[in-house]
Amino acid sequence: MPWGVVERVDVDFGYPNLTAPTATARLSLAAADTADKRWFTSTGGKPSREYSYRLTYRLRGGTELALPVRTTTAERLVVDSPFVDRLVVGFLARGAFPPTRAIDLSVRHVDAAHGYTIVAGHSFTGPAQLWEWSLPLMDATLREYELKVDVTDVDGSLRTGEWTRETETSVVVGPATTTPNPS
Repeated sequence: MPWGVVERVDVDFGYPNLTAPTATARLSLAAADTADKRWFTSTGGKPSREYSYRLTYRLRGGTELALPVRTTTAERLVVDSPFVDRLVVGFLARGAFPPTRAIDLSVRHVDAAHGYTIVAGHSFTGPAQLWEWSLPLMDATLREYELKVDVTDVDGSLRTGEWTRETETSVVVGPATTTPNPS
């Protein structure tokens, strides 16, 4: 489990067609927990061992990923990460410091099908600084993200960028530097 991204996992259990107080339960798993938690219910004399469960991943930053309810007869339920891949993007600051004071980068990845959004940002305060953004993906084919670059100069002026879509894993950010043409 990527505990740097996932704060906790709630597991909601249910035993069908039973009204006993133990027919439903919630267990919460966090990084500090032991790997073995238990849920017990009386089956009310019913022969079925089938039960339902729903996993809800509560991510750092407030996003929740609730997976569909599933049924199983397994005696041991293994709770895995919902993430199947990782996207790693390297950003390199470009610019003259001064007159540039800061290059503020905002990035976001949206996976609408899974209700998953991750947002991050970084401020570069010098030339050739590197920042690596690493995020887990629920859909390995969805590698697109958006970025916006705002540049603040030492005189306080601000150049606000626009959100743009990107798929590259190495990106140079900052104001374009030009050298005057000798005449």
